[in-house]
Amino acid sequence: MEAIITIKKVYNIPGIGIVLVGDVKSGVLKDKMISNIDGKTVTIMTIEKNRKKVDEANVGDNVGLSLSGGEYNKLKKMKGLDITFIEGNPDVGKNPQKSNPNHPSGFLGKLFRR
Repeated sequence: MEAIITIKKVYNIPGIGIVLVGDVKSGVLKDKMISNIDGKTVTIMTIEKNRKKVDEANVGDNVGLSLSGGEYNKLKKMKGLDITFIEGNPDVGKNPQKSNPNHPSGFLGKLFRR
């Protein structure tokens, strides 16, 4: 199974890492899906939709993805392009990055405060 997302913005958040914001163009996006960008494997660690962590996102959803294994500068240059994610190895991400305990709930909370 695969899913395609169009990149809108890319952030590098201390304590979280790289966060990609975009729209799901096709398929069902799930955590632990992988993509190959410039020879590096990028893994979706978590998905947020409307400031809430979700297990999957569907076509048309605007989502934030925390990623593991990508390079911020390369992803930032890909703004407006599509990335295809596929079902990954189930062992990927068993040791997720440690998050900052002082960080607000939800990795996009600080960026989109009302």
